[in-house]
Amino acid sequence: MKIKYKSEENLIGHYDLNINYSSPINGALESIFKYFDINLTPSLNVLDVGCGTGHASEYVLNCGCDVVGIDYSRQRILHANMMDGLFIPADINIILPYFGENLFDFIMLFEVLEHLENPNEVLKQCRRILNPDGLIFGSLPINSHYEAHLQVYSGIEDIKRRLSGLVDVSHFMDNLTFAFFKSNKSGGIES
Repeated sequence: MKIKYKSEENLIGHYDLNINYSSPINGALESIFKYFDINLTPSLNVLDVGCGTGHASEYVLNCGCDVVGIDYSRQRILHANMMDGLFIPADINIILPYFGENLFDFIMLFEVLEHLENPNEVLKQCRRILNPDGLIFGSLPINSHYEAHLQVYSGIEDIKRRLSGLVDVSHFMDNLTFAFFKSNKSGGIES
């Protein structure tokens, strides 16, 4: 399994580290979490896979959670390390198998899976390290043909087919640009 990015310059070329994305992202996360009935209680152990500069992590930290963030880009991790939490520069394909089972209460995968050769393997590893009552939540871009995307998802039906059994196919929100999904340890969500 390999990540498309060969250099950090290629990885962050489209992302301006001088812009503060936190405010709009935090407002969006609050609305999205409310829509999906996700309640972040203080002291939850959260893993932010593909955390970038840590904007989603910042929102979760502000809810009182403990956060570990992983990103391929050392430059992004340096930026993320300006806040509380543990932020690790690493290839998620390599580091996830080293985490113990049942370690995290909540795992975020915002716009990560499309960059991977084998997103299903990463989801399986996330389920392994998720505690029995935990939740995986993430997003995927729809019809994005950005050069760094190894996977292009054409919509909800395509995601359901390709990630079958790993995410709950009834808990999607598709706004034509992104699809949001959530999953529990068994791959589904009980109503």
